[in-house]
Amino acid sequence: SLSLGCDFRFSIPPLFKMPVVHIVALRFHEEWYAPGRLERHFREEADLKNRMPDVVLDWGWSENHTLDSRRECNLGMTHVVWVECKDEAALREYIAHPQHEEVKRIQGPMVKDKFVVDITKQAEAKVAAPSLCDIGSYTTIVAGAAAFALGMLATSRRS
Repeated sequence: SLSLGCDFRFSIPPLFKMPVVHIVALRFHEEWYAPGRLERHFREEADLKNRMPDVVLDWGWSENHTLDSRRECNLGMTHVVWVECKDEAALREYIAHPQHEEVKRIQGPMVKDKFVVDITKQAEAKVAAPSLCDIGSYTTIVAGAAAFALGMLATSRRS
């Protein structure tokens, strides 16, 4: 609580208590791209929310929809996985969790390359264009953060 004199007080929530999103961009070895194989992996083997319901608030995965058209920015990463934890302490617990280690072990021979970024989930920004508002704010935020992070990595690798 911060006092500004008189009786006016307000609380500033600590940054580490805000939700944190763990984003992993992945490129798999060619032999794993058989129809349905990766989808089965994510739905049946990874399934992070069901593996760690006490730690993971939400999780999801998606194919990279601009793999070819934006290859210079996305470094050929074919999939993105995101995991939402309630705060940084929960993220640390998730990273060290035996179930997370098990998924990494399963993915070890599958993954050719990866890029990881952890972000603080900010309050939803209001967008003026109605078509953007209808897309789904969470997916848009995660995809935007992943695209930004991959773009920064691509820029740094060119330097």
